[in-house]
Amino acid sequence: MFKKIYKYCLGAMLICLLSFISKNSFSQSPAFTIGSASNVTSSTITIPVTGNNFTQILAWQGSINWDNSKLNYQSVSSTVSQLSGIQFNASVASNTGRLSFIWIDNNVSAQTIANNTVLFTITFSVVSGAAGNSDVFFTNNPTQLLVSNANGVAVSGVNYINGSVGFS
Repeated sequence: MFKKIYKYCLGAMLICLLSFISKNSFSQSPAFTIGSASNVTSSTITIPVTGNNFTQILAWQGSINWDNSKLNYQSVSSTVSQLSGIQFNASVASNTGRLSFIWIDNNVSAQTIANNTVLFTITFSVVSGAAGNSDVFFTNNPTQLLVSNANGVAVSGVNYINGSVGFS
């Protein structure tokens, strides 16, 4: 009798543990990373923006800022088919050093993208005489950072990892 109760309790504990692991380990928050470069001597530099845990995401938006006295926006490019329809708006007319982006799936169907995928790249012209470094960072200015899940609900705990460009 005691063995049966012991086995039952052990089995119930194992089921609870597996349930906890599956809910917490496999539903990690999305993370977005802006690449970095150091000792830049070229006249242009391309910085990748990568994603991890981009799982069942319906929409993603935000802004990236940099020091416009050292880097000037040249272009942006995305070849990720799941992000077709992504829109970019670079605030370059007033030399603000801002790029806003917004994406929502055209079919209103949540997308999953493999870890470490380059979601898009930003190409900058290096300002002549640039020295030191320029942070390239996620911000809510002018477009608020937001990720929504398959139900259209904002995802909490999103990790934004900023980059920088260092000049020789």
